[in-house]
Amino acid sequence: MLVATFGLLFRLLRQISGRSGSAYLAVLAAIAVGAPFFDIRPQLYTFLGFVLVLSFALSLVAQAVDPSLVFLLWANLPQRFSCSA
Repeated sequence: MLVATFGLLFRLLRQISGRSGSAYLAVLAAIAVGAPFFDIRPQLYTFLGFVLVLSFALSLVAQAVDPSLVFLLWANLPQRFSCSA
């Protein structure tokens, strides 16, 4: 899930800035700052959900997926995670 999150963030930053190098450095800085919080916990869904919503807001993801479905899944994933543990 972290790989998907930071991969999508890299793609988003590369598309915004137009430079792969600066996007790579920004993602590395985000990984370094967030590393203490990357335990297997429900908050990982929040990281992925935030990047997905940001992609929808900036219209970088194809509009084939309805953003309300992302919110529906994002709102229910932490409860499913805690009930199954």
